[in-house]
Amino acid sequence: MNAPRDVSYDDYLGQALKDPAEAAAYIEATLEMDDPAALLVALRQVAKAHGLAEVAR
Repeated sequence: MNAPRDVSYDDYLGQALKDPAEAAAYIEATLEMDDPAALLVALRQVAKAHGLAEVAR
């Protein structure tokens, strides 16, 4: 039986992507994949972590 996790992956990722350096590295790694769909997901996750208004600025 698996023990419950303290933090979900989405929560962890959201916290990590609040750091601009982490967000930039995440986007760069996604760009290296050369997959437009993956890039859109990564951009959405960064936008969610920073709030859409912050990203728009």
